Amino acid sequence: MADLIVRFSKPADWADSVHIYFWDTRPVAIDRAWPGVPMIAEADGWFAYRLKDVEAGHLLFNDGQGRQTEDLY
Repeated sequence: MADLIVRFSKPADWADSVHIYFWDTRPVAIDRAWPGVPMIAEADGWFAYRLKDVEAGHLLFNDGQGRQTEDLY
């Protein structure tokens, strides 16, 4: 099974770091405590995270300072 790689473009008014919080993955991955795990900073305000051996799941992105996206799938 391939890994699920997600990327996120950080809004300008967010804190410098971005976290990904995920749940109900298929297949089941380890649940993470809030605010989730830090994403890897890439160029031009983009961040990435690889969910190993996961094909789908619910997730949201947040900056750990009160800003977050809606729930995504």
